[in-house]
Amino acid sequence: DCPVLVLPHGVGFQKLVPDSRSSADRLSGVVPDALLETGRAWLTVSHPAQEEQLLATHPKAAGRTLVVGDPCFDELVGSRPRRKAYRDALAVAEHQRLVMVSSTWGPPSLLGSHPDLLARLLAQLPYDDYRVGAIIHPNVWSAHGAWQIHTLQAAALDAGLLLMPAIHAWRPALVAADVLIGDHGSVTLYGAAAGT
Repeated sequence: DCPVLVLPHGVGFQKLVPDSRSSADRLSGVVPDALLETGRAWLTVSHPAQEEQLLATHPKAAGRTLVVGDPCFDELVGSRPRRKAYRDALAVAEHQRLVMVSSTWGPPSLLGSHPDLLARLLAQLPYDDYRVGAIIHPNVWSAHGAWQIHTLQAAALDAGLLLMPAIHAWRPALVAADVLIGDHGSVTLYGAAAGT
């Protein structure tokens, strides 16, 4: 009978995923209607527009949302003054453009469907003018391990790929980036929201 505060995974309630309890799809992160109807559950959203988006797709959440902000987005915006320090830490020269590639997990992800993309980018972009980095979803690191990821991306790493560590480096990498290439994952959405 305790209250339940639901924090969304990633950017928010914006993806339809298969529902394990039926053959239908459901909105990711939304609790079962029965829990909403008890009045025990509250869904957190980052801003009023996200609340409107959630209510348009899941009306039963009406009156059960709390606008709490988004600490990841706040960190991205608040870190902008440290952009040069982040670029220096990545050994990206002032004249170079940093192309960051973000891939979520699974076969439809960017690297799942184009595993040679990083090596191709590095082969096609002039090395003196560009650096290429990669942010790979933690599920990929967990499922495959560092050894397999390094093996699969050996050609790209040999060509100078900046491979971000699995957990916290994605935010500084986005701040440092000039361009972001991504798929349907949250990092791409955060990059777009932050203007990368």
